[in-house]
Amino acid sequence: MKGKNKPISLMFISVLVLSTMMVIYMPEVKSGTFSSIPIAFEGTIEPQVVSGAYPYPTQKFTFNITFHEDTDEVDITLPTDCTFVSAYSENNTMIWVIDTINSRVVKFYNDTFSTGTGVWDIFYITVKVETSGYKTITWSINTYLYRFFLGSCTVDVSVTPWFDTTISPVVIKSNKTQWFNIVVTNNASTPAIYKVRITYPDTGWVYGDVEAPPNWVIDEHNMASRYIVFRATGGYEIKLTKSAIFKFYMTTGTANGIWFIECTNTAAETATMTLTVTIDNTPPTITINRPTSSERTNGYSVGAGNRIWINTTIKDNWDALPTIDINASFAYTYTKTAAGTWTVNFYNTTAIPDGKLVFHINATDAAGNNRTTDAITVEINNLAPKIIDITLYDSRGRPLPEPQPGKFYMSKDETSIYVNVTVWEPHLDTTNSKVYMNTTYLYTLSSATNNSLKGPYPVGAYNYFIIKIITFDTASPVKHSFNKTVELMRDLVPPHEIGFTTAKPICGGLVIYGLYAKDNVGIYEYIFRNGTTTLLTVTQKELESDSWTGNAFAGVVVLDLTEYAGKFVNITVLAKDYGLNPSATKVVYAGKVPEGLWYPIELQEGWNLISLPLVPASSSISDVLSLLLKEGLLESVWTYDAETKTWHSYAPCAPPDLTTMVDGKGYFIEMKAYNVLIVQGTEQPAPPATPRVYHVVPGWNLIGYKKLDAVNASTYLSGVDWIRLYKFDATSQTYKYVLPGDNMEPGLGYWVAVKTEGWIYP
Repeated sequence: MKGKNKPISLMFISVLVLSTMMVIYMPEVKSGTFSSIPIAFEGTIEPQVVSGAYPYPTQKFTFNITFHEDTDEVDITLPTDCTFVSAYSENNTMIWVIDTINSRVVKFYNDTFSTGTGVWDIFYITVKVETSGYKTITWSINTYLYRFFLGSCTVDVSVTPWFDTTISPVVIKSNKTQWFNIVVTNNASTPAIYKVRITYPDTGWVYGDVEAPPNWVIDEHNMASRYIVFRATGGYEIKLTKSAIFKFYMTTGTANGIWFIECTNTAAETATMTLTVTIDNTPPTITINRPTSSERTNGYSVGAGNRIWINTTIKDNWDALPTIDINASFAYTYTKTAAGTWTVNFYNTTAIPDGKLVFHINATDAAGNNRTTDAITVEINNLAPKIIDITLYDSRGRPLPEPQPGKFYMSKDETSIYVNVTVWEPHLDTTNSKVYMNTTYLYTLSSATNNSLKGPYPVGAYNYFIIKIITFDTASPVKHSFNKTVELMRDLVPPHEIGFTTAKPICGGLVIYGLYAKDNVGIYEYIFRNGTTTLLTVTQKELESDSWTGNAFAGVVVLDLTEYAGKFVNITVLAKDYGLNPSATKVVYAGKVPEGLWYPIELQEGWNLISLPLVPASSSISDVLSLLLKEGLLESVWTYDAETKTWHSYAPCAPPDLTTMVDGKGYFIEMKAYNVLIVQGTEQPAPPATPRVYHVVPGWNLIGYKKLDAVNASTYLSGVDWIRLYKFDATSQTYKYVLPGDNMEPGLGYWVAVKTEGWIYP
């Protein structure tokens, strides 16, 4: 043995330095053997497994410790599930004095001697193991020399009962009636469990019924003491790894239910376990973390696609994740952040468009307690602002031409412009959404819809500008932005050629075919004049359209010269480009305008039911149809003679059966494509001819409407005892019923059913 009061050796100092560096590290070792860090000691523990019946008998644990450092104190800390009974040591090197602090730490120490190195001692600690089920209990061992720490480790011991039992459900609401299943399992190789005694709760719980496992009988039911004894019939005992289920039909009380399970095996050993069913009447709490109240009103987004996250915190006093759902196509992930607390993140499984989303969250705990939040309304904003329109205006407030998307042109003399930007965004950031011209700030967008005209902004003598629009929304946590630029240029070179194919005078008008002009950028508009008087302005877009707009049709222009009928005119045309530079003037027609009127009738693809609203100068069908503005699109013309009840038709390149088209009759015209028929003539024939009247006979008559304005049917047909009137809608290719108060329209034909012979007086 070494004396206690000796100088501290250099070797000890080195160990001390190392040990103080490592004191925070507590190694975990395999059950039964242990080794400290630093390597101050190592050893074994017996037993490594505690098994048998519960309550377990008092258990003595043996620690055989070999010391690698000079040691004078060994501290062994009891597991939390053990109660100290006694301790002693078997001395190999020294006599250990035993001390305990609060029955948790057993100190073995010697004030006179220390162990030396490479020697061993045995330490015994007897405890009472308090746990009743499967458990791992952990011992902690620390060694010291002169109160200086040397090494530390932990060692695990398994606690294994010879039977185990569970109950379901383990948590439930009060005043709930249902079956409870108690499962008893045999963990021992021998012997088998043949008797089970179950004491059911008496804290306000009400017994209802019981069901024994198959081939088990009820030996005793003591209702006063609230227990039932079950016994297995021969050969049906619970053997190793086997289980049996005992069922109780109970109505729960307001307090937790305590069940006592006592098993007896064929070796006459008896063990008990306690089961607890927790009464839980408190529903979970739900806190919406995101979207916040600000995000609900300013727009909520995660900034990528249509993925929305709804984040919440769920708390429940029973430490089991509740069943959670949301009233939409959402899935969720969760993270446990504390006992009974989870952070839940909902995410949509289907795309959600921008707009209002109303949702609520429902949580149901293990006991069946339910809580649903109030409806939450949030403005979903996952899309960037959309710039619907950018329009530039000249200094006089006229829209600047845009021949190609995003390319605007101004005249060579323009000095300033106005800007109008239309944005779709319910939550526009009106602080950071701005408009620039080149690098110069112009103004801030103040509205999410149509901003008023802004300007004027000087353009000086410069020929090229970039107008840039920068937009942001107020979505959180990630704002969306969208930028767009357009170009503004001067068109300095005027059109260098203008012409047409032919010009054809008509009654009160002029038809110009094949109008064209050339320019390095493009033609913006054509202007027709009679001397200095502007007659008509036709834009290039109208000329290129496929519908009758502004008296222009796919390169064909019809001038209304009614006020010049019978007079001499000098019709000229010029073209303006996108810089509003004019071309040279081209003479279109110089001469007298034929007297009379003209009227356009639109013809849709398919069948059209029309009539002539004017008395034609020539009733020849070829003359009437000569002013179809497009050639080669006519399929056929049909009319019905009510007096002879026969059809007559006309088709190009076919022998003529129908040779005339006159006012007062209705005509079916079949077209290959859209076209316009120009009808010319007079409202009534010239004197001394009498005004027009039209004969109808009993039955169906295909009639015309010879007026240039609309009149209701009862007035127009006042001289006829008519029954029913139909028109034909060429757009939908269907008949439409006409009521007496409905208007009849110029250019349309009608089927009319009359009772007796009569006359129509337009």
